[in-house]
Amino acid sequence: MATLHLFQLTSLEQHGPLLIAGVCREAGHRVLLSIVRGPAQVAAEVARSGADVAGFSATTGAHKAAIAAAREVKRRTR
Repeated sequence: MATLHLFQLTSLEQHGPLLIAGVCREAGHRVLLSIVRGPAQVAAEVARSGADVAGFSATTGAHKAAIAAAREVKRRTR
């Protein structure tokens, strides 16, 4: 099964990632949830965990940090 690593850029509880985590776990996948401080930490955690899929939760305003995190993950995993 796949490893899914979900990231939040704030400590506020966000229901979307928790719902996705529950559904994926029920299906037998390994799921990791992390609260991170920025794009570099996201990329480092993806590399450390060996995740097959990385997901982000972002709200208006935080979306720019999520985009930067996705770019950093892409740059480091090519």
